[in-house]
Amino acid sequence: MQESTVKMYDKHGNYLNDFPLLNTTFKIGYIAKHMESFTKSTFSPCHGVDGTVSFDIANRGLPGVQEALDVTAGDLNKGRNFGLAPYVHYIHHFTGIKITNFKELVRFIPEEYIVILERLYENVEDIDLLAGMWCSKMMDGGHIPELLAYILNDAWYKAVRSDRHWYERKDRPHAFTLRQLTEIRKKATLSSLMCSVGDGVSEIPKKGFLKISKKNPLVPCSKIPKLDYRAWADDACKPKKKRRNGKKNNKH
Repeated sequence: MQESTVKMYDKHGNYLNDFPLLNTTFKIGYIAKHMESFTKSTFSPCHGVDGTVSFDIANRGLPGVQEALDVTAGDLNKGRNFGLAPYVHYIHHFTGIKITNFKELVRFIPEEYIVILERLYENVEDIDLLAGMWCSKMMDGGHIPELLAYILNDAWYKAVRSDRHWYERKDRPHAFTLRQLTEIRKKATLSSLMCSVGDGVSEIPKKGFLKISKKNPLVPCSKIPKLDYRAWADDACKPKKKRRNGKKNNKH
């Protein structure tokens, strides 16, 4: 999770100052001017995960546009406007488990949150999808709720299956070769991307999504594997060699 207040660093990793992240919403010029510092800040330790919503998200969603805005409440209301089914209906759809009362939620939601939901909703089928997932337990071995994992996996599966141009499909027009796919799968990493396009990035953690540690140290960009674009070389574009007719040139 990104901190509400960004710690700005120079290209050498020296701390400069703090800046409220929300204040960048409509200040594109400021971001462009300080892109190097913003980029470097992404390497700093991330925010810890807890069950609260930051003050900025709950009160200052769009500074300079609205005096106050609760982003989470707005997202909850969008679900109602779009006509999303109740939380328990999604559970039944993906797991086959039919929940008819609040007590039966205990498999998916901690008891202390069930008490709160029971106080806020008259019927278990009134629970909004987002509200239910915000309260849900993390799945075993994962960092997201079980129901959210079902929804994401289902959406991802359908998106890939329905996209005839998806780069891993063998039957798509001009599909990538095995050599090309190997390059993508092994070397198309966040660290490689940041080294290629990140402003002022000369060193980066080997694993870009994980925090810096002894097992994941900062290394020079020269140590990060890069795509070998020769895998995409098109032999058809090479100039054809002139064929010799085997005749000798006669000099006069």
